[in-house]
Amino acid sequence: MFTYFNYPSTTAQLADLVANNGLTCKDCSTVTEKCKAMNDCNGNGKCGANNGVCTCNYGFKGADCSYVNVDLSRETHKIVLTRGDQFVYFTVPYMTQDWTVSVTSSSRDYTLYLKNGQDQTPNQFNYDSVFKKWPHANKLTLSSNMFSDGDLSGAIWVHGFDELTNSSFKNTIQLNFHASSGSTSEFI
Repeated sequence: MFTYFNYPSTTAQLADLVANNGLTCKDCSTVTEKCKAMNDCNGNGKCGANNGVCTCNYGFKGADCSYVNVDLSRETHKIVLTRGDQFVYFTVPYMTQDWTVSVTSSSRDYTLYLKNGQDQTPNQFNYDSVFKKWPHANKLTLSSNMFSDGDLSGAIWVHGFDELTNSSFKNTIQLNFHASSGSTSEFI
């Protein structure tokens, strides 16, 4: 497999292919270049020595750990301002009581990717559930009875760029978390 975005490694692989009539390269690793491309995880994680994939520190998400995660156990009402196409990440903790999360968008449609587990980073390639191109005029409400594992991670992809006019748009995403009443929220 040749990586089109990693010129030095691709050149080494092609040279090896031509010179040896096959791939025999001993130093064709793309890990160093991948870590550089991921900005060394922006200081918010560790780049894998074997694969060049970031493992984000607590509170950060995204392929390069550049997005701050909204932990709904700590911030039950959160407003996030976006401009252009952008991810907004959030997590819902495992709890012993029922809960709901509502998502609203001020002016742009969005896609919501969900993955079981707080330590996950869902995206357009890795998700358990997806709500595609959700209309901004409609509130989306998730509830604990929709998810068997209880805790989950969410990634909201705001469709905030118009290619035809080459314009990016401002938008507001609002997240509201509510645990059922009766006793105080018990996060595990």
